Amino acid sequence: MKYMLMYSFIFILAIGNGSAQSFERRIALLDLTVQNGEDNDGQLFSAEHILKVTGIPYAITNEPLDAMNYAMIFCSSYLDSKTFTEEEKTGLITYISNGGIIVASRVIDETLNSLFGITAYTESNANYLINWNNTLSTSLFRWIDEPEEWTLSLGREGGGAMFKTVSYELSSAVDLARFENETVAVTQNKFGNGFAYNFGFTWKEVILRSQINRDIEAQRISSNGFEPTMDVIMLLMRAIFNEHIPYSTWKHTSPGNSSSTLMITHDVDGTSGMDTMNVFSESEKNLGITATYNITVRYISDALESAFYIGKDAEIQGLINDGHVIGSHSVGHFPDFWDDDIFPIGNQGNTMANYLPHNDLIITTGGTVYGEMEVSKEVLETDFGIDIRIFRTGHLVYNKYMVEVMHELGYFYNSSYSANEVLTNFPYQNKTGRSFSGTNSNIYELPVSISDVYHADPFSEDNYLEKVDLWLDIISKIDANNASTVLLIHPNREYKLLGQELLIASLPESIAIKEMGVFGDFWRDREEFDFTTDLIGNSLSINIASQYLTLNENPSIIIANGQALDEILIKDEAGYLINYSYGNWETEDIIIYEIGLISGSSEASVSFNNNMSGINIYPNPVTENLYIEMDLIKASNIDIELLDIFGKMITKKESLHQVSGNQIITFNLSELKLAGGLYFCKIKIGENDQIVKKVLIK
Repeated sequence: MKYMLMYSFIFILAIGNGSAQSFERRIALLDLTVQNGEDNDGQLFSAEHILKVTGIPYAITNEPLDAMNYAMIFCSSYLDSKTFTEEEKTGLITYISNGGIIVASRVIDETLNSLFGITAYTESNANYLINWNNTLSTSLFRWIDEPEEWTLSLGREGGGAMFKTVSYELSSAVDLARFENETVAVTQNKFGNGFAYNFGFTWKEVILRSQINRDIEAQRISSNGFEPTMDVIMLLMRAIFNEHIPYSTWKHTSPGNSSSTLMITHDVDGTSGMDTMNVFSESEKNLGITATYNITVRYISDALESAFYIGKDAEIQGLINDGHVIGSHSVGHFPDFWDDDIFPIGNQGNTMANYLPHNDLIITTGGTVYGEMEVSKEVLETDFGIDIRIFRTGHLVYNKYMVEVMHELGYFYNSSYSANEVLTNFPYQNKTGRSFSGTNSNIYELPVSISDVYHADPFSEDNYLEKVDLWLDIISKIDANNASTVLLIHPNREYKLLGQELLIASLPESIAIKEMGVFGDFWRDREEFDFTTDLIGNSLSINIASQYLTLNENPSIIIANGQALDEILIKDEAGYLINYSYGNWETEDIIIYEIGLISGSSEASVSFNNNMSGINIYPNPVTENLYIEMDLIKASNIDIELLDIFGKMITKKESLHQVSGNQIITFNLSELKLAGGLYFCKIKIGENDQIVKKVLIK
């Protein structure tokens, strides 16, 4: 995110005395690193990650008076008596009075008590849970709807020394959440025409601490569960902005108009996996799915495992031929890789000839972090002429040198943490050294959400249906937050493939399936993508510089309450209109996607109708006849096409003109003689309305 943005658009908030205050429709991330004398960027890094996930445009400033030009100020860290000067405090009070919004953490400056609606505070190292106030009827809790979200875990009693939190006594503020001892944890205070929010913990303690897995054993389940502490905090920040800024906009967290993304990954770390993985590959190819196969390059034999990589070139090449992506799963898959005494960082220059670690079932000798990551990457790249960008450690253990070494070796993506352990299902940028003061690396973590590893009740031929039901339940909760799901399946049993196929067939159509590297690239492009908005009357203009329209992965934008707008215009820096697709999103929002990628007139804006919500395709899966039911108010030029997994048209219906009311269109599949597998039905109405739905043919 840039410190300075290309445009400067404003909106007007009317206030009680008839005057008005102008604010830019963005968030100012107020960097308090210097003011608070912090010795690392952990607070700022955490605060910026929150805003990256919210997707709301922001700019960073370390000048409080400059921050007051923005619709919302998000403070990077705590506020004490030394944080602001008297002039800045006076300006802040005026800013909030005139309709500004501030979000702060751990406010312990008594001169700001009235602004935040509090009278006193108490510090504690014994607060482990946060309970949101479910007696309130507020859209602030839009993304809080599961038991694991209504009660958040910050740590576990007995899990270690707990970080400091602050609770408050209230004057005019409303308590949004309380700690488990019923003291107030999060507050909202209306002050003049604005609002002040206060959280009784710093962002570093709930974001970065979790990301590097140094939380106080906060996870309530270690895997195959739902632990959304970090995600709830981040989505609440978006909800706060939405609450106060009309037609607020944010970057969607999944490609196009999908609700969320599923990534299918396989760890091939044994002989049985090598023998069975091509059966998985063939199934995925037939379904049009690209998966990630993380290969353990075991060219050594020891008491732990044989040299199962040797002689498997044809099988691995088969994965590549089927269109899948290969990642590294280390050299030896050693269970003690986490121990930096047993696996020191080492040096570069390792090869199959000189890197020969050995495990005797008790301890590994001769291993280094560079050796495991360098040799596995080099061997796969040399043997198959591919680029290795993805790494996952064996057993999901984590060595503190991993990120630094991955960064130096040119990896891009790491998937070595359980999402439950790090309390998030969103990707995030890794810091080196598992340290608050670590440097920012080029590596992004995509944590594992669900897997075939169940320690208490192992995945089996007898219970795989139950495991799939659990997966679907977890995915539904992740999907409700528009977060991403990473599935890990070891491709070593055919009943696991049955479970995977059932999972895929049972997914909502709105969930996209993307290869991990593709989604990782999308997330990087999403972070780079930037825009500003201008609200004039009931017309919203979204302004995007041309440089952001050439990204490989085209992000999409959601507009809160966008269905109530009269029109939406998307413009480049020269003021020229840009084409886009759109659709209704949830109850009242609008999603804008395929920005600049569709053809059509750029001389007029798009006005909205509800045509696309009146379309139903059934049955799905289908065996004989596929029906497309359309209940439309009025539409012209409807084109319906059936496509294969490569986007090639198989057949189409003649264009329909001036359609209204209920219509049912039929594709007779027996006449088409189609093989079973995944297909797509594309429906286009007029110039700008288009949807594509998955069709599974049995």
